[in-house]
Amino acid sequence: MEATARLELELPQHDRGGWPVLDTLISLDAETKTARCSRLYTGTEAWEATAHLKDFQIYPGIYLQEGMALTLSQLAQCLPELAGKTVRYTGCDGFRIRGVVRPGEQIIYTAKIDKIKVRRDIVFGHGSGQAEVNGKQVAFVSIIHFVTGDLDLTT
Repeated sequence: MEATARLELELPQHDRGGWPVLDTLISLDAETKTARCSRLYTGTEAWEATAHLKDFQIYPGIYLQEGMALTLSQLAQCLPELAGKTVRYTGCDGFRIRGVVRPGEQIIYTAKIDKIKVRRDIVFGHGSGQAEVNGKQVAFVSIIHFVTGDLDLTT
C-alpha cells in the first residue's frame, strides 16, 4: 500500500503546543513494514521562545526521537495484526544524533517494524528508525519498543 496524505494527528502526544511532530505521510508499505513521514522545521514553533539553546536555533533531539516513534506508530496501525489497536511507544535503545536540523529544513523520518509478538491480547514489538535532512542522516535509533492492548501503565 503506497500513500501520500496530510496526517490527521488527533492524539495529545502528537501535538506539542499547537504544532504537530509529523506533517506529512509520505509512504506506508505493509509488505515490507516500512513507513516514511516528514516534518518541516520552520523555527517559529511556540517552544522556540523557551529553547534550551536560545541563540542557536536547532530542532531538539527528543523531537527527532519522537518523530521516529510516531512514524513507526502510523505504520503499526495500518498492519492487519494491529488494526484498531492503540500503539504505545515504550522506549528505545541506541538513539544517536549525527547532525543538526536548522530552520527551513525538511526532516524525513523512516521507520521499519522488525518484530511483532502476540501474548494473549497484548502485542509487543520493536523496530528501527532514522531521520534525514537533505539525504544526510541526522539521527537514528537501533530499536524502538512498542506495545498494544489495555495495559495499566500508571503503576
